[in-house]
Amino acid sequence: MNPEAVEELAVETNTFKAEQGLGSSIVVSITTKAGTNQFHGAGNYWFTNQDMRARTSLPFIAAYAPFKRNNVSGAFGGPIQKNKTFFFGAVELLRQTDATASVETIESPQFLTWARANFANTLGTKLLTDFPASAVQVTNPSFRTAQQVIGNDCGTAAAANIPCALPVLAQGTWSRAPRRNGLQYSLRGDRYFREGKDRVFGSFIRTESDNNNLDPRPFFINNSDRFVNAFQSNWTHTFKPALLNEFAVSGNRVQGFNGFDSKLRIPSIGISGSRGLGVGGGLFVQNNWNWRDVLTWVRGSHSLKFGGNYFWGNDWADFPQGNSRPTFNFNNLLDLVRDQPFSGAGASRDPLTGQLKRYKFGAKVNTLGIFVQDEWKVRPDLTLTLSLRYDDFGNPSGIQEFLYTNIFVGSGQTYQDRFRGAVIKRTDAQFPGRLTNNWSPRFGFAWAPGKARKWSVRGGIGLYYDWITLGESIDRVNINPPNFLFPQVGQLLPIKPIFGIGNSDTFPYGFTLPAVPSTGLDQRGGLAGVQTAVGGIDPGLNAPRTMNYLIGAERDFGGTVLGLNYSGSYAVDGIVGTDHNRFAGDLIDGRLDRLNPSFGAMTYILNSNTINYNALIASARRRFGSRGVMQGSYTVANTKDYYQGGSRSTGSGNIQIPRGCVTSAQIQPSMCGIVCRAPASTASPRRSRRTPSPSMCSADGRSVRRSSRRRARPTG
Repeated sequence: MNPEAVEELAVETNTFKAEQGLGSSIVVSITTKAGTNQFHGAGNYWFTNQDMRARTSLPFIAAYAPFKRNNVSGAFGGPIQKNKTFFFGAVELLRQTDATASVETIESPQFLTWARANFANTLGTKLLTDFPASAVQVTNPSFRTAQQVIGNDCGTAAAANIPCALPVLAQGTWSRAPRRNGLQYSLRGDRYFREGKDRVFGSFIRTESDNNNLDPRPFFINNSDRFVNAFQSNWTHTFKPALLNEFAVSGNRVQGFNGFDSKLRIPSIGISGSRGLGVGGGLFVQNNWNWRDVLTWVRGSHSLKFGGNYFWGNDWADFPQGNSRPTFNFNNLLDLVRDQPFSGAGASRDPLTGQLKRYKFGAKVNTLGIFVQDEWKVRPDLTLTLSLRYDDFGNPSGIQEFLYTNIFVGSGQTYQDRFRGAVIKRTDAQFPGRLTNNWSPRFGFAWAPGKARKWSVRGGIGLYYDWITLGESIDRVNINPPNFLFPQVGQLLPIKPIFGIGNSDTFPYGFTLPAVPSTGLDQRGGLAGVQTAVGGIDPGLNAPRTMNYLIGAERDFGGTVLGLNYSGSYAVDGIVGTDHNRFAGDLIDGRLDRLNPSFGAMTYILNSNTINYNALIASARRRFGSRGVMQGSYTVANTKDYYQGGSRSTGSGNIQIPRGCVTSAQIQPSMCGIVCRAPASTASPRRSRRTPSPSMCSADGRSVRRSSRRRARPTG
């Protein structure tokens, strides 16, 4: 967000308010600037490069790789009709190159010379010759020999009599400075009616970016671009001083095209131990709309809020660049120059015909949430927050001709038995019904005991739900028949890879693809004679939920405030996925048979993760009159996570019974910041909470705010 367009940034933790919905960790709120009765504007230019960065001493850096950043921003606003209509606009331009370097392993010059002499007419040798990793500055041309790469077969006919001492792999440094450009512009308008009792505002923000995708093989360099169009409108109506209603509509479109100019006639090639060849890409689009209404009623010592929100969104992707082309995996460089891929994946096919099919899919969902909240000032030194929220997380369904399917497991005592009889079936939506019955009660308190009000005690507990996102839903099932078939190919599989290149950089690319049966689907929903990867989500999946809790106290010792806080959370029903279609010893006979022969990998998502977090936080804060504040904190924390998972699923072995957990203990001293300001009045803890605090950060759950100026009129 352009800083010239930001009026206020608020970061809140552990608020225990139902109004803020799914915010189980932090809630970030940004208030944009609006025009006033005076014309005003601002502009700045920021530049840096390698010559302006301080050198490090341990170890000493003689010089940084060249980089630069040019950042230009400006804003202007004012009245259209004084006291009634205002405008504000802002723009920011970014032109940047970032220096970075990495160590790459590539084919050695000696190996390439040997390959040209012994396998001059193979496709693998031609690819290494035509598309060299010329951007890599070789520092070790003899990194690994044929003996180290191939083993004892070197020097024998089985390995084309390659000399055991021949350097096969080299190492070097790849230094690059990819381009990253950006542009953002915004416009906001405000209108006041009926002597300020009604206010309407609308804003539009467009953010554009484009960047290089560099490659050590320069032929494969490509570019990506993205944009976001965001719109918001708001109507605030004041019925009387103690009663007002706010209605808002917001929407955005997120679109990106990764590698729109990629050279796609070359397939994706992976080489064990070495840098491969080829690139991918794809187009993705998201459209999101949100309607929100909140009624605020101040009645005596109660500040009541009633409201709700309705969300509608879709998510679709067009990914033929990465998925409608074949991929090939080679065990080593020797196999590449002999044109002998070990395994790979066939391009996306129509399961009913076996023919190439463009990989395109999408889904939509709508959700609903309502809440009631009471901030009750029981007495001058005690405030309670009581709230309750209900969420209906909807049920995703397909768009862009995409048909939802799912894995339905069979009966049995073990997961092997259940997946041995699993089938793929068509469904109208992801789940049997909408994900309802998500109730979130929350309670918080703030207490300032004693007449001197030097103590501050606060705490609370609340339940938070995390919805199953569209991305999580559709990404797990979009490869299933009857939408698509992704035949797995390999030397140990029925379908053998056909190594080759295409004749076009646009779909359908012109590859020679191995034939797959077109006999239709078998009784399990797979394609007869083909093991294709599939995915599924437990139809009875629950929305992951987290219980947050906090208790803490602070004491003012004459301008120095010391605090001690305990904060924790307990999350259950985290979603985890792994391939269930496997069993120990499957490859002993040289074949990959699978538990369920109708499919390849069967990735299935379950509620199977538990995450526990506990932290003890000691803090100290010292005010220096109106000139600033210094704050530091020290944290001792412990986290347990069975699968290192979050709101998106992750795989980790046999997920039916967790086989251990990942535990981390953290001790984190931190100096949060020093804020220096011109003389100004500073709010005490008992003053209006609308006055910004000079604190930069907080580890105990308080709001953190930065404000450039204040206005009497409300802002959006």
